[in-house]
Amino acid sequence: MRNLRNFGITFAVSLVILGIVALIAAQYVAGAVTAIFDGHEFDLNQILQPTETQPNSEAGSDDKFTRELNGESFTWLMVIYDKREDVFDDYYPSKSQIEKSEENGILGKDYRLVKAKTIALVHANVEKREYVVMSIPSITKVETSTGDYTLGDVYGIYGIEYLKDKISSMTGLEIDYYTVMNAVDLSALSSAIGEIQCEVPVDIGFNGSEYVTYVEPEETTESDSKKTEPKAESDDDETDEDEETESPETEPVIESEVGVSKNFKEQKKLHAVMLYSDYSDGIEQETVIINTFVASVLNNISSASDTSLQNMIRGLEKKMTTNIIAEDIVKSGDVIRAYSWLGKQYVVYPGRLVSASASKDAFYMPDVNEAMEFFYKYR
Repeated sequence: MRNLRNFGITFAVSLVILGIVALIAAQYVAGAVTAIFDGHEFDLNQILQPTETQPNSEAGSDDKFTRELNGESFTWLMVIYDKREDVFDDYYPSKSQIEKSEENGILGKDYRLVKAKTIALVHANVEKREYVVMSIPSITKVETSTGDYTLGDVYGIYGIEYLKDKISSMTGLEIDYYTVMNAVDLSALSSAIGEIQCEVPVDIGFNGSEYVTYVEPEETTESDSKKTEPKAESDDDETDEDEETESPETEPVIESEVGVSKNFKEQKKLHAVMLYSDYSDGIEQETVIINTFVASVLNNISSASDTSLQNMIRGLEKKMTTNIIAEDIVKSGDVIRAYSWLGKQYVVYPGRLVSASASKDAFYMPDVNEAMEFFYKYR
């Protein structure tokens, strides 16, 4: 009898416990279903497999810190200059050209500088597991010992070593490597490293000397094409036959060169894209072009072995000026190949654009303090 009573008590307690558990489970499932119908985010996998932790975005981003990464951090300055001898014939002559020239007064002439048109800084940081690509407008105004010049002019006057040191002082980063190429040789670069793709956010035209924004000409109407009737000659009006009349200067005709494209691939016209400059509406278009160009270059070389990278450098030695040697590839090769999975930032050097005026071309006023602060954590 006593055993039967104990069994009854135990059975009753079990029913109460099971009832409580069932009630909690019912409320949990009901809450989940209600949340789904209410449009709130709810992970059904956590209901079906509550003992397993589901991956989240933060855990995924931490993967770059857990993967093995050998090699050294580096900073790489990329410069593309503009020298088109088929368009301009007034570049500064070389020493040998001066010696061979029989033309009198050659040193007294006005010559054209070979200016840098595209300037980009690539910083790969092993500790931060991050790449920073910074475009620097070539019209950035800086101080030199002989006056204020744009960075594009600084390259033309002083050369790549001075430009490298100047940009290093503007960022606080020691620049390890540099590569310098003529824009017209960019097709050779794509042949060496693979097809280069970039975004072209604006229609580009050629006005006979420069690559500028292209605007489709408006159709002329019949009324616009009518010419005004000449005034009748009057005996009272006397004209001076010797008087010279000045004809107004006509705007150069702009021919369409490259259209807007999210994925531009025409390697033979790559120079036109990289030489594009039109600062009447800011620097946004130029920045997009430069940063996507650099991203494509990095993406292409990130799949190459050390040997392939060394062969690329050797294959471009007649088209590119660089201080990169074979040993540098060995030191930084693994970091270059890690580009695909490291964090990435694409930015423009801090500053503001000063619009063109009647007496001055547009230029970019750099904010060196902000740039120093930005790069502080990478030093």
